[in-house]
Amino acid sequence: MKTTILGAALALFAAPVLAQTDLSRPGALDRLRSDQPKHYEAVLEVARIGQTATCSEDEVEQVKARHGLAKLDCGFVNNTTNPPSRRVRFEIEGSSYVMTVRLSDTAPRLIGR
Repeated sequence: MKTTILGAALALFAAPVLAQTDLSRPGALDRLRSDQPKHYEAVLEVARIGQTATCSEDEVEQVKARHGLAKLDCGFVNNTTNPPSRRVRFEIEGSSYVMTVRLSDTAPRLIGR
């Protein structure tokens, strides 16, 4: 029994882990544009929907279908930055990316009117 549990635990840790490319680093987007233009176009759309406070599920599903994204996680909104930002994580054709986007629709709104 112990060896079965140990074997299962080792199998979990042996799973391949994709290295994430941080597109917020200097020059990363320029390299992506020249090396993988299709990925670059998808990144622009992911950034566009990531800039909205809601990061709408409909838009997420459309972008995933249009560009073949395996995963897309908008992450939580960091309100301690001005303007607020979030870390968006996504995967395209086996490549894993992460980027910080600033929210653009953060104007105050009255609630209930």
